[in-house]
This record gives sequence, structure tokens and C-alpha cells, in this order.
Amino acid sequence: MTSPFRINSIRNKLFLIIMIISGVTLLLATLVFSVNDRLAARNTLIYIVSSQANIVGQNAAPALTFLDREAAEEVLSGLALQNHIEVARLYDVDEQLFAEYIHDDGTTDLSTQQFDSTPITFNGNHLELYQPVQLDGEQIGTVYVRANMETLGNRLGNYTRLAFSVFISLLLLTWLLTSKMHRSISVPIKQIVDVARQVTRNDDYSVRAQKVTDDELGELVEGINLMLDQIQFRDSKLAQHATELEKRVADRTADLEALTKQLRHQAYHDELTGLPNRALFVDRLKKSLAHSVRTNGRLAVMFLDLDRFKSINDTLGHASGDRLLHAVANRLKSCIREGDTLTRPGGDEFAFILPSLEEPQEAVRLAQELLSTLQAPFELDGHEIFLTASVGISIFPMD
Repeated sequence: MTSPFRINSIRNKLFLIIMIISGVTLLLATLVFSVNDRLAARNTLIYIVSSQANIVGQNAAPALTFLDREAAEEVLSGLALQNHIEVARLYDVDEQLFAEYIHDDGTTDLSTQQFDSTPITFNGNHLELYQPVQLDGEQIGTVYVRANMETLGNRLGNYTRLAFSVFISLLLLTWLLTSKMHRSISVPIKQIVDVARQVTRNDDYSVRAQKVTDDELGELVEGINLMLDQIQFRDSKLAQHATELEKRVADRTADLEALTKQLRHQAYHDELTGLPNRALFVDRLKKSLAHSVRTNGRLAVMFLDLDRFKSINDTLGHASGDRLLHAVANRLKSCIREGDTLTRPGGDEFAFILPSLEEPQEAVRLAQELLSTLQAPFELDGHEIFLTASVGISIFPMD
């Protein structure tokens, strides 16, 4: 039994290709959206922290000008409502710490941190930002803000989990849609394969595939059915031609057999009287002699010759002579026994083979009967023809 999950199946190949392409596309889209969301969130955090640092700088500018540390620390403490702000510092123009704010939950010791002029720095889960404090276009100090990105990370984690949930859902939906879609492709193909196998296994070209779609597969089914029509028509024609050929061969064979029989008859029989000729006489004589030797029997051979037959041909013509010979043969045939052979070796001669004689007198009596049957006149073209004949007899084994 063939496994439905074999890789060499077009159905499974198509399903696997679609699922791989869909999965890779959805995964890339999820990653792109996650990265884009992370970058957007970081940029948003930078914008928020930068805006807050700018506000702090503007509010702390008078305190820096008049070196009012208490007022500066009060401005910085206004960031207490911003939970993501861990540390805020105000440096004077000489980059010396003037005032600072540390959130109550702040656990990081920043007392030894050195001033760094890098505007924006990401340090682990923290954003560090330096922004100048200006008054009338002149820099009088610098604001340092350290923001915790943990909240941002949690939000990004939630976004990522949501994105991957959407990814799994879309992948499952793709699987369902693909399963339904690839059946519309694989079912016609399987039907074509089943038809091909049935044709191959049973040599039955009358089966047809059912067209279930109007796309290229439907055109393929129509093409295969048309091909089967042509093959069936061709086989029908071949079968018809084979039948006709067999009939012609049978007719030709019958004609050849008839012709062979006719030629064989002509080869061993006299054309005029239909009696065996000299060749058949010799053949039958050899067989009869061999039989007589095996059985110690007697065999007689008689030759009958018509007297003055040449004068009849000269007087009445050869056509009349032939008709007379035919009439003589019919009379002679009426006299011989069953098993005797009457032949016409040629001309006006007739030869007899008389096997299985009880006594020599049987041949004598037959000779007398032959001569007697020829005494009656023959009617030929209004003439009565009287014939006489001479008979010679030889007896085996005596002669």
C-alpha cells in the first residue's frame, strides 16, 4: 500500500512547497514587524526622554545661571512621576556635577560615573542621554538622563508573542486553505494516473478521465481522452483490417488448396475422361504389387485397346473422337468392381488394375464383360458407331 505522505507524490510536494513558502514568508514578515516595532519603540523612547531632558534643561537654566543648587534639584525631582527615569543629573559648563535626581527604586550606584559627551547610548536595558542646556544661544550646562527600558522590553515581548501567535494562526489557516486547494490539483492528476494504470493493466482504451476543472488540468484531461479516442479508433481499425486480412488469407488459402487439389488431380488424371492417367496408374500398380506381396494375393493387370479408332478420328474429327472416348470410359467404369482401378494411359488405350483376385478366371470374366459392353453401338452426331477392342491380361505372381 502506498503511503499518503511519500515525498515523491506531486500532491505532497505541492503541499510541502506551499507550506514552506508560506511559513518562510510569514516568519520573515513577523521578524520584520518585530524589528520595526522595536526600532519604533526605541525611537519613541529616545524622543520622549529627549523631550523630558529638554524641558528639564529649560527649567533648570535659571538655577544654573544663578548657581541655585536647591532650585536645580527641585527641577530634577519633577521627574519622579516618570517611572522609567532612574537618574537625572545637571552638569555645569565645566562638566562638573551640579545637581542630581535618583529614583527611589534605583539600585545602580552611579556615583563614580564619569561625564561622557556621547549624546545617546544604549547600555544593556538602559538608555543614557546627554543634552546641552542653553540660555540665549549659549551652552551653560548639560542634562544627563538615564531611562530604564524594561517597560519597553516587556511591551516588545508582548508584541513579539502576539506577532508569533498571529504567525501560528496564519500558518494554520494557510495549511487549511492549502489542503483544500491542493486537492483541486491532485485529485484530477490522481484520476489521470488511475486511468493510465487501468489502460496499461487491462489494455482497455474505452475508459475515460472525468474533467472536473476548466484550467490547464482540465485541458490535460481533454487531451488524454482525445488520445484514448484516437488509440481506440486505431485499434478498432486495426482489428477490422486484421479480420479482413484473416478472411482474405482464409479465402486465398482455400483458393490455393482448391488450385492445388485441381493441379494434383490434373497431374494424375486424364483431362478428357477424368480417369487416372499413366502416372497414377504406375503409382497404384506399385502399391497394389507391394500389397499382394505382403498378403500372398493375386493381382491382374489388363490393357484394353480400341480397334481402328484412328479411322474414326480421321472420318468424324478429333472432337467426335474425344466424345466417343468419354462415352467408352463411362461404359467401362460400369463394369469394374469396387476397389478396381480404371485408367487411361493415353490415346485409345485403357488399363485396369484388379487386386485381390480369388482366381485368374475373375480377370477373364471381367475382360469378356468389357468386350460385351462395348458391342452396343454408340450414338455420336446422328451416327451409330460400332467398336471392337483387344484385351491383354497379366496375372501376378504367375506372370
